[in-house]
This record gives sequence, C-alpha cells and structure tokens, in this order.
Amino acid sequence: MKQVALSSVIVLISASCAHDVATHYPGTTTGATGEIEIALTGSTHNLFVTVDDNTIVRDAHTQNVVIDNVPAGPHRVRVAMGADGFEGKEHEATVNVSPQSRSSLVVAAPNVALSQAVISGAVFIGQTIVIGALMLVIGK
Repeated sequence: MKQVALSSVIVLISASCAHDVATHYPGTTTGATGEIEIALTGSTHNLFVTVDDNTIVRDAHTQNVVIDNVPAGPHRVRVAMGADGFEGKEHEATVNVSPQSRSSLVVAAPNVALSQAVISGAVFIGQTIVIGALMLVIGK
C-alpha cells in the first residue's frame, strides 16, 4: 500500500511540471551539424515546433527545446503554442545553424488567461490535499 501511495505522489508531482524537451532532427544527416535551442520566456502547454516543415515537437508542456543533429545552414523554424485558456501565439524565424554549435531562438510565451490561472490554482490546491492525505497514509 505504501508503494502505491508513493508512486501516486510521484506521478502527481511530475505530471504538473513542465519538462525540457531534447529531440533530434529527423532523417539521416551527412556533413556538419549543430543544435537549435528554443527558449520560451515562460512555460507553456500545447507547444508545437517545426523545422523546415518537419514536425519536431508536438503538444509539449515545456519552456525549453533543444534539437540536435540539425544540418549546418539556414532553417525555417516555426513555433506555435497556446490553447486551453492561453492566448495563442505563433512565431517564425530563420535560424542559421553553425557546425558544432548551438543556435538559440528566444520566443515570448503566451499570456495566461484568467480562467486558466484559476483552474491551475485549483488543480495545485487539489494536488496538495491529495499529497497530504497520501503522506498521512504512508506515515501510518
């Protein structure tokens, strides 16, 4: 019983947090490669990233994306985010990738709508109550 309760606590905590995304450019790359880092000014839900019309990230909850194995040269990067209470945003830029280096793109995160802030607060309070109850069960 204690193991189940502890596992539940871990799942609840990790499910609500944004995680950095590390991924690879699709396909086989010959020649020099580098990385593209997309740094958002805040974490966001529903993040989609395409590079040269290849979908790289789909529906992520994150603040930072690193794409490795990107061929050197210019690439069109599109970032779309927001929904479910967030003000939707899209950003497009050309990123020049240099061999064996990281090229960064900073993108403003969407603003959180008031309704989403209230829901997020209620979820946090609910998780805190559940975690407290589980910790009481574990302690017995």
